[in-house]
Amino acid sequence: MSTDTKKNGRGRGRQAEPKPMTEEERIEFELAEEARINSGSWDSVAPGKAQDFGASFRRMLGLLAPHKWWFTFASLLHFDTLPVALVQVSKTDAKASVAGALASIILITLLLMVLSLLHRDRVTRTPGQES
Repeated sequence: MSTDTKKNGRGRGRQAEPKPMTEEERIEFELAEEARINSGSWDSVAPGKAQDFGASFRRMLGLLAPHKWWFTFASLLHFDTLPVALVQVSKTDAKASVAGALASIILITLLLMVLSLLHRDRVTRTPGQES
């Protein structure tokens, strides 16, 4: 045993007691565990296999199903999505199309960073807890 271990009191086999989970942490843990159990493994649908195309396609449809009414609404109103608009612009002005794509990537990155910072503040600061 080294002198460092003796000085710091480490290596004696004692482990810190796990702190109890809050109600919010327990609910998050249960939801995550339920999602893990209910989700298929990557082995259930092998990507790129021709015989598994149907299962893979059904899984994709299942993921998009909650948004079907928004897709229908946008389709009926003939909305152009951002990728479609960028392709149309690229036919006339390639530099403007590249600039638009880059601007959208930067904007979305900044938006996601701001949202993650806001979420972090909300999760770590709970009522009754000092900062």
